[in-house]
Amino acid sequence: MTHTFLWLALSTATAVPVAEAKPSMPDGRARIGMNVGLCGAENTATERATALRIVKLQGRSDAGKAIQRYFAAQQDNARLSLNASTGTVYLEGLISKATVRALTGALGQPSRPRRLVVNSFGGEARAGMAMADLLRKHQVEMTVRGFCMSACATYLLPVARQVRLDDAVIGLHGRPATCREQLSLWTGIRQWGLSNYLEFIKVARLDADFAAGTPRMSTAISLSQRPDRGAMDGKTRDWLVVDPAHVERLGVPVASISSTQTFDLLAADPTGSLVGGIHIY
Repeated sequence: MTHTFLWLALSTATAVPVAEAKPSMPDGRARIGMNVGLCGAENTATERATALRIVKLQGRSDAGKAIQRYFAAQQDNARLSLNASTGTVYLEGLISKATVRALTGALGQPSRPRRLVVNSFGGEARAGMAMADLLRKHQVEMTVRGFCMSACATYLLPVARQVRLDDAVIGLHGRPATCREQLSLWTGIRQWGLSNYLEFIKVARLDADFAAGTPRMSTAISLSQRPDRGAMDGKTRDWLVVDPAHVERLGVPVASISSTQTFDLLAADPTGSLVGGIHIY
């Protein structure tokens, strides 16, 4: 079984491994607890399509940083590092149980960090909710520097003390609670098996409780559950991407917006952007 490693750095220059995390769902069909977007509205992009989009963008002078952050945000070996002198924790990669453990340790350091800088394509729903609890408890400020997609956007953005968008891309594609309303018992069991379906029900209940506290965000997430991501035209897309200027409307306490270069890059080609087909909210 593949192992992933999460890193906690005592400074931004030196990193040491502090935790080892095993994939929580080894069955390739069972993404319950790991993938927030379910119910047949998952991202449809293939590796080949992604490669073609990257090749198309490589000739553009404004795409290099976006491509680099795109791959870093999806790394299984998520990196969590702490700069004690600035009180800042950096998170890059997919959120997991190990991420929660490492963040708990980082926030408990004598330097008492109160700022989280994120570049993440999401990850586990349970872990995202646990991280949200930590942000609330410690009154953490958040900076999105790159991507904040799926579980990152669903759970972390609305609970941070304040949010800074630094060349940020915010992407939604559904949530477990909305999926549960759409999915029949028989379909769920047939797709994932009984034990995985029961796990899904548990996650969906937790998610519904969380959603009750973030109603403005939940409205947009419900739209993003649709295969067309809320465009209402029946055309399948991969993401609902929120215009940085509209993020505050979702109940996110936005403190500042600096640069929209990556969002502008995606918006210029919404049918075949770096992250696939998008609907801009």
